[in-house]
Amino acid sequence: MKRLRPIFLTVVAGLMAPLVQSATITVVNTDGAGEGFNDPTVVAALPSNPFTTLGQQRLHVFQTAANQWGALLVSAIEIRVQAAFNPLACNQTSAVLGSAGAITIHNNFANAPVANVWYNSALASSLAGVDINGASNDINSQFNVDIDNGACLTGTTGWYYSTLASDSTPAGRIPLLPVVFHELAHGLGFQTFTSSSTGAFNGGTPSIWDTFLADAVTGTTWINMASNAVRQASAISDPNLIWKGPRVTLDKVSFLGPAPVLIVTAPAAIAGEKVAAPAAFGAAVPPAGISGEVLAASDTGGTSALDGCESLT
Repeated sequence: MKRLRPIFLTVVAGLMAPLVQSATITVVNTDGAGEGFNDPTVVAALPSNPFTTLGQQRLHVFQTAANQWGALLVSAIEIRVQAAFNPLACNQTSAVLGSAGAITIHNNFANAPVANVWYNSALASSLAGVDINGASNDINSQFNVDIDNGACLTGTTGWYYSTLASDSTPAGRIPLLPVVFHELAHGLGFQTFTSSSTGAFNGGTPSIWDTFLADAVTGTTWINMASNAVRQASAISDPNLIWKGPRVTLDKVSFLGPAPVLIVTAPAAIAGEKVAAPAAFGAAVPPAGISGEVLAASDTGGTSALDGCESLT
């Protein structure tokens, strides 16, 4: 077992098929009296959230997200999530809404599908069939209490505590439910324990997540990359960092549109179909596509001939 300082990651999405079995996810309230989940401030009940204090409404949303995940997962072992509302980094233009991650990680336990890789405790316990980390909770999570205090994001007045995705979120509010659902995913296993700053594996050991992360250009997975530096560069190589899990790969056509294709007709040396991605700025590419000529430019100075920071010729 290895105990972690909380490791919190941003968003990753997963595709999961509904299962007939389920898992029990228990919320462990770590807030103090009068704060967070225990805030006694009186609020109006909502159609999907009948509670009338701020703390109760928060807890109801959190437990709803936990129950939604529990319905999707298979585990005979209780998953314990410690949770709190705390002040997190924010200003008028950006904010950390929440974060979550595994508390302990484990490898080479009974029934581990892959040897010598880290698994988060919730997944490891499910696979082993025993509570592998004993009395410890499995996931640590926290959410930004300052969203409700008007201290973050110009125009934002607070969280919205509905538990129905179909509800229309009032102007100036941020729905809490999808944020909690997203963050719980990290603690449940959608998480790497590899250093984002150096690319080094945790204790020299990769995570099971790393076995599925790959570079779209080379096809090389993180566990097979030549160096920590290559892996660190891959971590910020958008959109070339991809997931190669076989189930997601098989099902992606049901959820995603076709990938953009760039067809080069001349010169002959580079002609053919190329992997492409639309720009994140400007007008969208029309469904019928576009055509035109591309001019090779030369960056005339600076420290790099590839950064486009100087005049082009």
